Amino acid sequence: MPPKAKRIPHAMTLHGDTRIDNYYWLRDDERARPDVLEYLHAENAYGKRVMDSQLSLQERLLKEIIDRIPQREVSAPYSKNGFRYRQVY
Repeated sequence: MPPKAKRIPHAMTLHGDTRIDNYYWLRDDERARPDVLEYLHAENAYGKRVMDSQLSLQERLLKEIIDRIPQREVSAPYSKNGFRYRQVY
């Protein structure tokens, strides 16, 4: 089972409109709150467990995507003033 995030209601009012964000507690701009980090580690571990069985498919898809990227042509390298240059087209 995936980890379940706590629901802690947090009211936010903007322009006279109030809304409740039950997951506001997950906001951690400094990435330092232990409760948030613990939940994110649990969520990442669950995702890894679920996707581990698909690793070969992921690798095959990545190779297919990379193979579709046009190869850039590069000129032969040459030296000038002690530096080596090449042109990429």
